[in-house]
Amino acid sequence: MPTTADDLAAVIATALAEQTALLERIASKLEQPRLGLHNGGGTLRIYANRQHGGLWYRLNGDRQPVCIEETALTGYCTKVEFPRVERRGKEVAKLQITIQGDRLYVVECGHD
Repeated sequence: MPTTADDLAAVIATALAEQTALLERIASKLEQPRLGLHNGGGTLRIYANRQHGGLWYRLNGDRQPVCIEETALTGYCTKVEFPRVERRGKEVAKLQITIQGDRLYVVECGHD
């Protein structure tokens, strides 16, 4: 317990400095853009074409297409590739863009 006015002032100054540091950390988090489509763990592979009634879709556990309702994906592009992959029994070139958002996203579409 502080015994003098100077001791009390020092305790108050320390508490205010700690509070200021915490508020600055909170403010910096609020200023960061929200990234991604939704919360969740792991990589989400997204296919970009209008074949299934939307801008993009993903495949569920049964490999059935599921439309993604969100109209924007925000994040930081970390990789752009043009791999050759097998689709429907033949080798084709694809454009794959890796985006770091609230999770890792890989967006794939035809190279053309």
